[in-house]
Amino acid sequence: MKYSKSKYSKYIKLMLLVGLLWLVGVGCSRDTNGDRPFIEDKAEESRQDEIQVITPHTFVKVAEEQKPAVVNISLTRTIKNHPDISRSPFEKKGGPLEEFFERFFGKGPRREFKQKSLGSGFIISKEGYILTNVHVINDVDEINIILSNHKKFKAKLIGIDKKTDIALIKIKSWKDLPTVSLGD
Repeated sequence: MKYSKSKYSKYIKLMLLVGLLWLVGVGCSRDTNGDRPFIEDKAEESRQDEIQVITPHTFVKVAEEQKPAVVNISLTRTIKNHPDISRSPFEKKGGPLEEFFERFFGKGPRREFKQKSLGSGFIISKEGYILTNVHVINDVDEINIILSNHKKFKAKLIGIDKKTDIALIKIKSWKDLPTVSLGD
């Protein structure tokens, strides 16, 4: 009997909580006079002030309009003098694991390899200037741009501002490129 009592008390508490949340929601949706819904009142005021309401539909519309000017940035950087792979990253130099690996595998060659990475940016002028982040293009050997129509271009670094993490790169194109509209 005790089990069934606690089972019902959980349901009662849950129903009370749902009821309380409903009452709070109804109270917040009415203005102080209780005449009109508070949300309608605010929506009417925003229409009068000509403030655009941003909804998920609005975001989708903007994303679809700007998509042609958004680019994929494919990068290649050369990593030189990569540290020994024989040493555990959790162990200090000269530890027992380092001795073990060194004994069976040698010190391991310091090697050079190409690392590939991806980033994104957007075209800000028809001449091919692209805005991206410094951390995307930092210390790279090669910058390749892929447009939304899958055309590929080599890019050149124009300038960076590390403080704001903004980089400017440029591609050469024989056609005008789509651009994002910045600001209002």
